[in-house]
Amino acid sequence: MEFVYKDKLSQMFKNELEHHPDARLLDLYKLLLQACLGPGHIIKDYKSVKHYLIKEVDDYQQYVSRFKHGSSNEYFVNLKDEYKSECPCLVLDCAAFLPIARYSLQLIVDNIIPLDDYYQAFIKSFEELEFLSEDSFINIWHTEALPILLESEIDGFQDDLLYIDELFFKKQYLISHSEVYREKYKPSYRLINKKHFKEYEGVIRAKYFLVN
Repeated sequence: MEFVYKDKLSQMFKNELEHHPDARLLDLYKLLLQACLGPGHIIKDYKSVKHYLIKEVDDYQQYVSRFKHGSSNEYFVNLKDEYKSECPCLVLDCAAFLPIARYSLQLIVDNIIPLDDYYQAFIKSFEELEFLSEDSFINIWHTEALPILLESEIDGFQDDLLYIDELFFKKQYLISHSEVYREKYKPSYRLINKKHFKEYEGVIRAKYFLVN
């Protein structure tokens, strides 16, 4: 039976590569992992979750995505001038299976979303959503994701694929962003159910974008 999420999965990968054109296969694998399994693997206890969130915000850096000069990406073109060279990747959709997205900590740093609201939304998202199983994730990676990604030109594809295959052999699936992704895009976000930030959508558009 044809995979019912194929179009959404393809769009999710396309969106990531448009925002982060130097993403490696490792980063796209991580995106799929998050879309399937959610944030549960990093939640040990609620106290530590808030502690690390506060620490990350207090350490403060500009959490930005650097678009290629002259990018025609609609997201980039619509940004206000002050964000065009160092563009905050504020919300990255991960909704191939569930209504979740990566919400940048830049939204806390810029006083768009209060830290406590952000934390509560993250916890609620973890508690209320029923994510896919590891077996489903493994099947989707091999039968659906890889055929889509093989059509993309991604640097270091074969080396990354070999590394991922080794993870599967060891039954270890968690992974960090690639070194180039961390250096260029400074990813710092949490996976959150989009319904919890509906009230902030207008404020985000007004703050960063030309068209409201």
